[in-house]
Amino acid sequence: MLTKKYLTQLKINIMKNIKDIDTETEHGKLLSAAIAKITTESQTDKTPDEVLEQLNDLKRKMYPMTEEQHKQIHVELHQSLDQLFADYIMHHPDETEFTHMPLNRLLAWANEQRKDPTPTPEF
Repeated sequence: MLTKKYLTQLKINIMKNIKDIDTETEHGKLLSAAIAKITTESQTDKTPDEVLEQLNDLKRKMYPMTEEQHKQIHVELHQSLDQLFADYIMHHPDETEFTHMPLNRLLAWANEQRKDPTPTPEF
């Protein structure tokens, strides 16, 4: 089953909203302060979220993803998809045609589970 701990290990985190900043950490506090300074002094026509988008763009230019990092992200995504599919099979033991199942059915089920997870079946 997918665990919150496993999902938080995935390093595909792009902040799109000022609320995504973890202000409980020193780095988050510093980033929040920097955005406040930028939006009040040099980018006064921008919202904090627009400045955060600019910072994400700048970060990608300053620290482009390496080929190895890109491959690692795909490995982690594949592992997550494997876990998701295994969880689906565990919750649907009577289904037999998994090789022909539309992906959108799996993803719709996963979205439902995100909102209201069903208990893990006991065998």
